Amino acid sequence: QAFNQVIRTLLNLVFEAADTASHPDISRALIALFSFMQGKELAGQERATGSAGFAAGRFSEEQRQRMVALIAAQEQSFATFSQFADADALARWRPLASTSREVERLRRIACTLGQAEEAGTLRWFSLLSARIDQMKKLEDHLTATLMTRCRHAIQAAQSEAAQPALAADQSFSLYIAGADWLPEEQTRLHSDGLAHQLGRSVLSLVREQAQRLQRQADELATMRATLEERRVIDQAKAWLMQQHGYGEQAAWQALRKSAMNQNKRIIDIAQAVLAVAAMAQPPAPQ
Repeated sequence: QAFNQVIRTLLNLVFEAADTASHPDISRALIALFSFMQGKELAGQERATGSAGFAAGRFSEEQRQRMVALIAAQEQSFATFSQFADADALARWRPLASTSREVERLRRIACTLGQAEEAGTLRWFSLLSARIDQMKKLEDHLTATLMTRCRHAIQAAQSEAAQPALAADQSFSLYIAGADWLPEEQTRLHSDGLAHQLGRSVLSLVREQAQRLQRQADELATMRATLEERRVIDQAKAWLMQQHGYGEQAAWQALRKSAMNQNKRIIDIAQAVLAVAAMAQPPAPQ
């Protein structure tokens, strides 16, 4: 549990970085990386929990519930990853997205039966380790992609900063070669005005730029909404853990089960939990 807490804290560094990034491509890469790292960590916890059950020859009720919760949490993490990953990363992920029949068979034993087959321990550990090793390769690829995008963004920012700014009182002229569509006297453009035809072209460029910036703003808003949902769910889990003594997976399972029973989204249940938590707080002293 202490080791899991350390990893959870380190993963939150990636989450906080994604929350503050202002470049859409970098934000997408960070969210994809964070979600995948989280899913990989949960896969490691599933390997450990399953190994303990198979080694003991049976799965306790607590272990069975933990296995179910870990599998569901992995699915959510990888679904978020798939939403924000680029085409190359998705292509690398597809062979790993579905577990093998043998893993699914052993999962069913762990999740539904008290008795575990004696030879299942090494088989389970070997299969899950091979899958996690493949995940590590994809994680390295996601990290390299993120670093490449960061370097490009830094270079672009440095190039932009290096461009000399025009003083307010400076004028300039621009000669347009081969502009057959302009009268001869208008092939040299001055800063005090633009030819009508070029003005229309500039307006078109400005409109396209505005549309591109709006798309980027919409994309950032979507990503920030995803991050905010994750923050609300984490706060709801923390409250359930504090009030009921749940572990993290048990708190997640409680939210998930309540959402299924009420046919609502998990974020809706988490918001309701936080509303109850706010009402349960004692009033502030006058």
